[in-house]
Amino acid sequence: MSAGALFSTALGFWFGCNFTALLLTIGMLGPLAFSLSLRDSLLAGLLGAAFGTFPVALMTCMGPESGLRTMVLTRFVFGWFPAKVICVLNIAMVLGHSIVNVVAAGQIMKASFSEDGVSSVSAIVAISLVSFVFAVLEGNKLILYQRYAWVPQLLVVFALIGVAGPQFASHAGPGSGKNIMGRSISFFSLTLSTSLTYSTTAADYFARLPQDAPRPRLFFGTLTGLWMSFGLLLVVDIGLGSGCTSNPGWKVAYARSPGALIPATFEPLGRFGRCCCLALVFGTVAPITAGTYSLSLTFQATFDIFHRVPRFGWTVLVTVLTLPDAFLGRQHLADILPNFPALMGYWVSV
Repeated sequence: MSAGALFSTALGFWFGCNFTALLLTIGMLGPLAFSLSLRDSLLAGLLGAAFGTFPVALMTCMGPESGLRTMVLTRFVFGWFPAKVICVLNIAMVLGHSIVNVVAAGQIMKASFSEDGVSSVSAIVAISLVSFVFAVLEGNKLILYQRYAWVPQLLVVFALIGVAGPQFASHAGPGSGKNIMGRSISFFSLTLSTSLTYSTTAADYFARLPQDAPRPRLFFGTLTGLWMSFGLLLVVDIGLGSGCTSNPGWKVAYARSPGALIPATFEPLGRFGRCCCLALVFGTVAPITAGTYSLSLTFQATFDIFHRVPRFGWTVLVTVLTLPDAFLGRQHLADILPNFPALMGYWVSV
């Protein structure tokens, strides 16, 4: 693989893996949960996401150089038995990340097609099954899928900017003058943790590349893909959150669930807006697929006896574990979002 092809492969993979509806529910917490202005939310959120992507790029370069998965590499840092603790923590984190993605997709689907009798449960099942199909692919085929999975979602985001952009508000939320530094740091930490968590799986997807693959191209391809996806989605989502402070309809939708806000912004587009929501829902397949793929490898790296179970078996187990947790948490996304990503970041940063 040439240096240029490697750069574009890394860029396309990480852009597709990260360009998901979940980020369209995290960024809005800046204006709504932390009462930050549009400017302060953008500064804190974008800086946090940018800093969090550097460890991901470094770990991505370790894949071709070592030929090992990320959780196997932890044995050389923490030791044989402590690395098993890291694997268990990673199982909980990646499984939780997939659950949050599935729940966000279910809420968007329910808010968009509730008149047709579509529930969040049916959306959760559909997304989980489609993700399972892609997760059983080999690593090279998975990378190929991720390179192009972002195209329809990017078009939808452009449509979202056009219809919702005039509603973005630059003023701060209630109580914005009190302890603004502390709230900015909290939002900075939230977006930092969200981007940082990819580092626990980053080497998995490129471990089969040649050992002499140019690391600078892989490093900057990863940074570029993550920066572009984080930057665009956070700007849009922070704008949506700021619009809730002045748009009563958006505020009511967000009170129902964070996922319901996105369909509310597409209401002026009618049926086309519902199709856009559907594209965003199935766009979550990309990050869930990547997480399921890595999670099955993490199970194999945890205990020796787990090696005897093929990756397909662990992929089935991960899908089965995701469904009941997503069913139980589908009404609590607003409570999960401010806490779970930040909690992941604490141990990942080690």
